[in-house]
Amino acid sequence: MTTAETIPSAESLIGRRLGGRYLMRSLLGVGGMGQVYRATQAGIEREVAVKVLRPELAHHPGIPERFLREARAAALVQHPNAITVLEFGEDSGVLFLAMELLYGEPLIRRLRRGPLDAAVALDLFEQVAAALAAAHDVGVIHRDLKPENIFLARFGSGDGREVVKVLDFGLAKLLEPLGEGPQTDANQRIGTPRYMAPEQAYGIDVDARCDVYALGLLLFEMLTGRPAFDDANEMAALSKRLRAPAPKLNRFSGRLDELVQSMLRSDKNLRPSNAGAVLNVVRALRSDGKIYRSDDSPLEIRVMPAPLREVAAVDAGAGDDVPLLPSSAVIPAPPTPWPVLPLGGLVRWLVVLLFVLTVFLGGVLLGVGARR
Repeated sequence: MTTAETIPSAESLIGRRLGGRYLMRSLLGVGGMGQVYRATQAGIEREVAVKVLRPELAHHPGIPERFLREARAAALVQHPNAITVLEFGEDSGVLFLAMELLYGEPLIRRLRRGPLDAAVALDLFEQVAAALAAAHDVGVIHRDLKPENIFLARFGSGDGREVVKVLDFGLAKLLEPLGEGPQTDANQRIGTPRYMAPEQAYGIDVDARCDVYALGLLLFEMLTGRPAFDDANEMAALSKRLRAPAPKLNRFSGRLDELVQSMLRSDKNLRPSNAGAVLNVVRALRSDGKIYRSDDSPLEIRVMPAPLREVAAVDAGAGDDVPLLPSSAVIPAPPTPWPVLPLGGLVRWLVVLLFVLTVFLGGVLLGVGARR
């Protein structure tokens, strides 16, 4: 029987061959639930990352099950923009998860240097949305999407393009639990408060739309360099999310702003139904190339939220070409208070004004003459 005392410490794992295959080389970092090591896979001499459940949590109720759920959720999501899981196993009481080793930096570190260029932001965001769309397609809800869990990887391809990898499915909810028993924390208030959807913060049943809300917060922060709802007090920030719409993206196109606004609706029924619906719109925006608001445009174009029937069509498998935001739903901004008149119209207005003044002055002069 394995006890907390017999489970190896973080330091003692270095140099050990875990599972008979992974030679633990060095400790890369420590997270809330696990420790991540650099390791070498025997036989093919490949460098990998091995995540190990922290020893002090090994006998904590529900934690080993959550670690297993992370492994299963990540393994289910087969997509180039999601972390690749190689193996899940146990060695003398040590639960471990072997994954691809990535080189680069987390998005949170990039954002500390300021907002991203809009074209770069949309490129990276499309990759995040694609990974989440793949997860939603197989019934996996991430529930903890944030800049810390998005890694910008470099693979030495030579083109300089960074590849997004969505990490840490430790809080993922499986819509079909795959036989590991009831998900007792499925609707509890778990996640990172700053990136929680309102229903998630209140422990209400969540679905893919809580990830959509986090995507909206993420895109806003990538474009502006600041959170959409910024407050030092967690509850005050949550209150803002419930009472007020997200700030406008005044520098950017109406369609891009409307996408962010639609993802950040406090009522989940008014959001896009899943990441796949968001992905369709982002790809259309990037294809059009209309990212910034035109300064000399006479009209402000806004895109109406999609009818629920169109969002449902994406769920029903109508195809990836079903738009979330119909192109017909384009309305002009209210007219300006002072109409701009062509030259001919201006002359006519001057003639009318002179006529009115002539009649008024004539009446005044007649009145004066009558009194004399």
